[in-house]
Formats: sequence, C-alpha cells, structure tokens
Amino acid sequence: MKKIISSILLTLSTTINIYASQYICKINDSCDFTTIGWNTVTKTAKLIESSGKVDIGKVTLSRKHDEGFKVNIDIKYVNHSYRDMSEFIIFTVGKEHRVIGAGFIIKDGKKYLDISYGNHKADCLSL
Repeated sequence: MKKIISSILLTLSTTINIYASQYICKINDSCDFTTIGWNTVTKTAKLIESSGKVDIGKVTLSRKHDEGFKVNIDIKYVNHSYRDMSEFIIFTVGKEHRVIGAGFIIKDGKKYLDISYGNHKADCLSL
C-alpha cells in the first residue's frame, strides 16, 4: 500500500498546490483499479489501473455527504482500446468509504454505458 500511495502522491504533486486539500483512496477488491486520488482545489484527479497505468481526470462535483463527503470524477481516455471515458463516485458510509464506477463509449456524440466497475470498499486518506 505504501508503494501505491507514494506513486499517486508523486503523480498528484506535479499539479497540486502545497496548501490544497488532497485525497487518496486505495480501492479494495477491484480487478480494474487500485487507487484514485483528487485535489479539491485544482479539481485534478488521477486513477491508477491494476496494470499500473495512470489515467488523468477531473473532479466534476464535490459536496458534503452524511458525516463525510461525496465526489464525482470523470476520466476521459485518449486512444483507449475499448472505452472512451469512465465516471466514479466516492462517498462515505458511516466511517467507511465506497467507490462506484462505470465505463462508457461515445458514439455519434452520445454517451452509452459500457461496463460497471462495481461498488467497492476503499481506504481513504485526506492530506
């Protein structure tokens, strides 16, 4: 886990102000992704795939949820072999965090659901 957190911190640090509010979540039991991180000030986001590939995205919505937060993140792929974009929502449930994601293809300017990444427990840190 230290390697994953170090990797995403290094990746995020290239675009993040030192005073920004940053979050990193290790996604548990996902076959597709290991880590997602974002910055609430710059609205930048990074997703680490299970293969180690880093995808860049943006925070599209951030708000309070119960006693924690809820954030929406969009990832638009360039030259991805089978998907055009993905959307994720990260939120708190009690003292736990969850990550739900879905992948989309875009045809003739319209977005179509292609795959669900599931609903996974996540270990999140705010920095």
